[in-house]
Amino acid sequence: MFDARAAPFDFGARSIIPFTTGTAYRGQGQYEKAAEAFEREVQMGEEAGDSFIWVNALVEVVNTRRVQGKLRQANETCRRALSRMAERGMYPFGSFAKLEAALCEVLREQNELDEAWRRVTEAMTHMPSWNMPVDQLFAHLVLMHIQESQGDFAGAFETLRAAKNLQATYSTATSVMSRAVDLDEIRLYLASGDVATAARLMDGIQPGASRLVFLREQEVNMLARVRLAQGKPDEAVRALDSLVKDAGAAERLTIRLETLTLQACALDTQGNREAAVALLMKALALAEPEGFVRVFVDEGEAMRSLLSAAAHRLSPAADQASITLKAYIAKLLNVFSGSPATGAVPHSQGKAAGLVEPLTSREVQVFSSSPLVIRTKRLPAS
Repeated sequence: MFDARAAPFDFGARSIIPFTTGTAYRGQGQYEKAAEAFEREVQMGEEAGDSFIWVNALVEVVNTRRVQGKLRQANETCRRALSRMAERGMYPFGSFAKLEAALCEVLREQNELDEAWRRVTEAMTHMPSWNMPVDQLFAHLVLMHIQESQGDFAGAFETLRAAKNLQATYSTATSVMSRAVDLDEIRLYLASGDVATAARLMDGIQPGASRLVFLREQEVNMLARVRLAQGKPDEAVRALDSLVKDAGAAERLTIRLETLTLQACALDTQGNREAAVALLMKALALAEPEGFVRVFVDEGEAMRSLLSAAAHRLSPAADQASITLKAYIAKLLNVFSGSPATGAVPHSQGKAAGLVEPLTSREVQVFSSSPLVIRTKRLPAS
């Protein structure tokens, strides 16, 4: 057991060990071992009464569990920690606010968009004076993801500009976080309908060359998404093939689900709907217990068509597993409607909220030259 009576310097040195261990395991794609290492750091911080280390280690645990696909556990861990912070009078400033941002990324995936937006924008008001650009970058990317899922492309491009400004200004921003900015920029251009810009940016980052497993997988998935948008499903299938066959990807369910949905869309575009639906059914069965939503909905109209086909295939079945999947599919299809209950506008239709046509390259330039502010969004009246 860790000796909390150790000198502060000694404790700080000791706490680095589980952090570096967890980071190394995560880079190798071994997420369960990574989570266990970060949880040891959480315990060390708690025993020593060091709130800074405790919170930062919790963020690593939550982000690791999220990529593992354990959304409910990540959600519960965040809420329990935030409640504990409130009980202790710990004001959520600086790095403490990063825990709120971690929760918001989970909420976004579960399509709790209004709550996610409220929480992350509040958290970001406590970060500007905090000289930790990686924390600020993380929060900006979470906000951008939420805005994109809401269909608020104007706001998302403003947030992207702020993130890129942080990326360029601070040399202390990690290579992992910088690559996250690059990939999210590509995805945002795709979502806004500017496939040409997305493809140009994609071709400039050498996808699949990263040494870190999770980054390499994200790069390949993004490459496949770009090729699909370009009308090149054969190239998308080839890019995804190694990821689909990787047995170790089961540890990274969030990424694996993205791979499976992209593969299903590519197969369907090739004219192989039967194989596409079979692959989608596999993804749905994996995703339903944790309540994944955006990983399907964000793939757009092609996914809506596949989900409808999956529902039709299941319609005669009366066993409990099929009934559960049919209810899950119905929930996902309802999100595409953009009803007030979901708080979402289906960005996959290539339209920003309140705009008639997709953003043009010129409009993107206008957004990019606007003042560095976080776009606010009026929430529906309760």
